[in-house]
Amino acid sequence: MLDQLFSAESSHGLSQGQNALIKRSRPKEDATLDETRRRLSACGLKELCSLVCEYHEGMLVLRGNLSSHYLKQLAQEAVRTQPGVNLIVNATDVVTPSWLDLTLN
Repeated sequence: MLDQLFSAESSHGLSQGQNALIKRSRPKEDATLDETRRRLSACGLKELCSLVCEYHEGMLVLRGNLSSHYLKQLAQEAVRTQPGVNLIVNATDVVTPSWLDLTLN
């Protein structure tokens, strides 16, 4: 959805004024995403740095694969108090490392 909103503005038939309005709103979103990445990096865990983050109108979405529910919760807590974020959608998946699958069989 976010990709559709910000992709190829001219292909959606937007006027120059509408394009300018979209471009003016991006700095806040970029700043929020930069802060999100900073907070995830501050945890010092490589897996959290690999998450994909999307932000639009107060909603922050975290996507990616993590190796434990603990890391999923840690990612959410790292951004929970972030200014400008009203809703966090933690869409990360917890996946079992492939080496662990071999030891359980």
